[in-house]
Amino acid sequence: MNVFPIGEYIRQGRLDQKLTQEKLCEGICEAPTLSRLENGTQTPSRNRVIALLQRLGLPDDRFYALLTPNEMEIAVLQKEISAASVWYSSQEGEKKRQAREEGLAKLKKLEKITEREDKITQQYILCMRVIFGTPEGNYPPEEQLPMLMEAIRMTVPKFDPEEINSRLYSIDETRVIDRIASAYSRSGDHDKAADIYNQLLKYVDKHYQQITLSAGYIPLITNNYAITLGHCKRYEKAIEIAERGWEACVKRVEYRFLPSLIHTMAECYYYLGDLEKSKKLYYNAYYVYKAIGEKHNCDILERETKEHFDIEFEN
Repeated sequence: MNVFPIGEYIRQGRLDQKLTQEKLCEGICEAPTLSRLENGTQTPSRNRVIALLQRLGLPDDRFYALLTPNEMEIAVLQKEISAASVWYSSQEGEKKRQAREEGLAKLKKLEKITEREDKITQQYILCMRVIFGTPEGNYPPEEQLPMLMEAIRMTVPKFDPEEINSRLYSIDETRVIDRIASAYSRSGDHDKAADIYNQLLKYVDKHYQQITLSAGYIPLITNNYAITLGHCKRYEKAIEIAERGWEACVKRVEYRFLPSLIHTMAECYYYLGDLEKSKKLYYNAYYVYKAIGEKHNCDILERETKEHFDIEFEN
């Protein structure tokens, strides 16, 4: 196995793509800091190295770093908070309230140990606050959007939703952009959201082919994009994007978004008038939701199929 100093690896990747230091490190660190990292005179932080590698579209799982106790605690907390956010999104009622409390408590702990200069972790904290909301409930869409814009501009100061592909992003930065699109959609501006998802999908296709952490990212974007296209009544395009997401789920063994993608296709075929195909997909989506215990989505499908076809699922 060939072993290279991480700074040299980043420098060569930057030069191969004809990028200036200022272009690569914008919002992450100053150009002199990147210069010292590249020539090996400064030890980089873990999250900064990962962000630089991801912006370059390089594998982010092949370097070794010694973590300080603080960096290790931050990494562990982030994994716990991300897992809690997934659990929170699938719950209802009292369980959702408990999941919110747990997530907010962990966020408070993370905030206490995060330095003010650590923009990457500060960005993560703000985004998770948008997801969990407050102890009283979720932020309304009109409050979420400015919070998410503030978050992305922590590390991408010149971010413009009209010109997404003019800059470089890490995986976490593209997740913020995904949430920005979602906030536009929830506020009713589905066309704006669809445009952002279209740009984001093109960016991921171009830059993230080698990044291990992006394995589940195509299903996420295609799911949200297809749903938004359905809101725009662009049903054929929504089916095309959902089919791509379905293929990615199977290829990457990443099934979290599969039932939602199938559900979106079922709705779109219904509105296009292909009732037999729609009915078949509704059945598929329902039983996948049922198998993974998502009762809320099962209830939604039961109401839709009763309304559309006057049929009921067998339990």
